[in-house]
Amino acid sequence: MKLMIFSLLFSFMSVFVYAQDTIQDSSTKQTFPSQVNFSFDGKDYTLDATGTAVRKKFLVKVYAIASYLQKGAAASGDKFQAMLNPNYAKQLTIKWVHDASADKLQEGYRESLNKAIPNPTPEQQNLINQFVGFFKQDAKVGDTYTIRWLPGGYVDVSLDGNKTGSLKNEEFAKALWSIWFGNSPAVDRDSLTSRLK
Repeated sequence: MKLMIFSLLFSFMSVFVYAQDTIQDSSTKQTFPSQVNFSFDGKDYTLDATGTAVRKKFLVKVYAIASYLQKGAAASGDKFQAMLNPNYAKQLTIKWVHDASADKLQEGYRESLNKAIPNPTPEQQNLINQFVGFFKQDAKVGDTYTIRWLPGGYVDVSLDGNKTGSLKNEEFAKALWSIWFGNSPAVDRDSLTSRLK
């Protein structure tokens, strides 16, 4: 009897800990870790989740997204400006809930980046082309893309843990992040920053 009670208590505690260690997008029910840890260029980073949101296209749910900001980053003042601050590491984790062809992915990013960088210079256009080229595979339901912006203007992209490309340009990184945190965001940016104090 005591063993059964202990087992039930342990199971409950495990569920509680699991629930505390994840966040969930209410629309798609996709879960994300509440914190991520990684190393880059010899430095360890700990990032806390700032919120989740869903990308919809013509009422179709395309992907769920979670945003992360470096632990200890000051988010006083305008929280959207805090998300565009180049001095702190950031991450976007995108979980696909609808299939999309590589052509559609590239078209979507190109369109969004051309809005974020109107009348791009040849250098900026090369960066757009380079970034768009990271998305050569069709997105399938269950695929997870991770996009990181590290201090120094480094942008890293990976699919299901496998790196697909990287570039370095602070202005481009800021323009990229403005797709989700700018004045005409692709998702509900208030939801994506709802955990910021």
